Amino acid sequence: MNKLTIATLISVGIAFATETRVNVLTQNSNRFGYANFILDDEYIIQFYPSALFKFPSHFTIEIPNIPRNTVYGNYNYASAFGKYQNYGFGAYLGRDRVGIDLNLDGNVDFAVVPVDVVGAINLTSASLALNLRFGNASIDDKQNPSTVNNASVIGLNPSFTYNLSENSSINIGIPLQFVNGSSKTGSTKNFDYKDNKFGFLGRFYNSIFIAYALYLNESQSSDNPSTSANPDIKITTNTFSAGGGVNLPISDIGFGIIGFTANVESQNRTVGSQETKTSDFFLGFLIGGEVKALRDNFKLRSSFTYDFLRNVDANVRTTGIGSVGDLTLGFGYEVEFIRFDASVSTELIYNGPYFLTGVVSGFIPSISILGKF
Repeated sequence: MNKLTIATLISVGIAFATETRVNVLTQNSNRFGYANFILDDEYIIQFYPSALFKFPSHFTIEIPNIPRNTVYGNYNYASAFGKYQNYGFGAYLGRDRVGIDLNLDGNVDFAVVPVDVVGAINLTSASLALNLRFGNASIDDKQNPSTVNNASVIGLNPSFTYNLSENSSINIGIPLQFVNGSSKTGSTKNFDYKDNKFGFLGRFYNSIFIAYALYLNESQSSDNPSTSANPDIKITTNTFSAGGGVNLPISDIGFGIIGFTANVESQNRTVGSQETKTSDFFLGFLIGGEVKALRDNFKLRSSFTYDFLRNVDANVRTTGIGSVGDLTLGFGYEVEFIRFDASVSTELIYNGPYFLTGVVSGFIPSISILGKF
């Protein structure tokens, strides 16, 4: 275990995190920028693959039923990462599935479940890594004539980590993803579909303070060859987010997070010859934390977020940065080299238990298992 990992352990406690834990502490499923504010999360490898050298070898099994959109409401995946001297490697199976909306009507037709493979090299004070992603799906309705929908996904995320000192580093990631899809009925093509994304993610952190910035661009298009327009629909979305926060120890029982963000979203939607432009600017606030209970094995977690100046436009296709006034609750239980993480449905607060109120409210909508080896 290197000196930086030891420093991180001293400052924040546990050296591992799962998506369930990160979503409870930072509501990352809706606010991916806030995930940068935790210092001990192996989950950050998804954004910065070169950070894998900060964490021991591990595997995770995730069942995070936390609503993201029509695709991500229910899914699960597994991952495993290992290190050997100055080389690292890992893989995700089924992470972050890609929704295909062939005619861009807001309803996902099917999803591609990708495979991600990560390779990395560790230098004296820096590390380099590359996440390669690929996937393909084909759906046949078995009618006569049959309609076949298909799509392929190719992605890569080069990443760089530079260690400024024993307890401060810079992480950089450049995510790229290219999706092509089509729909055919017999020999007649119904739609040609494209969804391309690129961006930049970066953060600086030390044992207490974190600052990050991200820019993401998504360009989607849908074309019906039988019409004169080319494409029929095109949607371009730009997202910029930047912020800073602190990760403070709470005596020896846990830690707390306070974070602020500034967010800009803009979108151009072209249907035929008609173009619609929308934009939004808002400030975000996060407070959260984790504390020990029942000695060191059981931990309680929670976070609350609030957006200021947000103007919610029903015509804007959401980019997933966030919404107003979200509260999350969760817990973790660790036994030797295995830890279980779970989120607790906040519907219990609003609706009460079913046997008393008769209103349905889930208990544990998300659970994860992490193992160290």
